[in-house]
Amino acid sequence: MKATDYRREHFEKGMNFSQTDFDAYINASANATKAVFTRFLPCVLGGLLISQVFAIGIGGVAGNLLAIVFIFIGLITGSGSIKRTGEKVEYYSKKLGITKKDIVAARNHIKNGTVAWRETEMQ
Repeated sequence: MKATDYRREHFEKGMNFSQTDFDAYINASANATKAVFTRFLPCVLGGLLISQVFAIGIGGVAGNLLAIVFIFIGLITGSGSIKRTGEKVEYYSKKLGITKKDIVAARNHIKNGTVAWRETEMQ
């Protein structure tokens, strides 16, 4: 399920959401998902590949220790590269008052083809 599948109607408090903030939340969520595949995973895979070079090329205790170091460097670099996108999602979710429970309920509404409220309820 993609973040772009969410609509204000899927959230219980969605009628109180600012459309601009909700759009920013959806955009930030989509960017965070994309960042995992375009930034985090390449860093981790790069660390793993470099670690293999040291483990096989140098070998022994020194090669294996360097391999472990490069695996951790890949993980740390990848995590640092996606930190900002995660902070944006967190900022907008706090601003809108969206909790994990709300997201689970919204996913269920999408799966079931239902909505938490209808436009006519706002009037």
